[in-house]
Amino acid sequence: MAKSKTAHLAPYQFQPRASAPVIIRERVAAAKPKKQKRHSRRGHGGGAGEPIQMSIGGFLVGILDKQGTNIPTVPMLGRAGTLALGLHFLGRQFKSKMVNNAALAAAAIAGYELGRDGSISGSVLGGGGVAAQV
Repeated sequence: MAKSKTAHLAPYQFQPRASAPVIIRERVAAAKPKKQKRHSRRGHGGGAGEPIQMSIGGFLVGILDKQGTNIPTVPMLGRAGTLALGLHFLGRQFKSKMVNNAALAAAAIAGYELGRDGSISGSVLGGGGVAAQV
């Protein structure tokens, strides 16, 4: 009997290996990217409401000047200038663009009166205004 070369080898038996540990991963959805603000190079302002707000300021100055009410006035500013100053600080306090536009209208009227007459209506200094002091 001839011996085979493979007779002395035992059959191979697979050894069970320990299985790899199960890794549990929780995935969180990525945050949405923030939208970047667009900066325009155009100027701010304009629009349909701004002239109306200016006219409201002019209307208020006209009504107060017509009625002759006793508004405490700041010397050299007169009624229109005092109203413009008061509206300016009121608009800054309440952060109101409408009140700021009314203050600009009142300041424009005060400047017009100063240029036309040399004084602002309701000025404490009298008719001479700035021209009388020079």
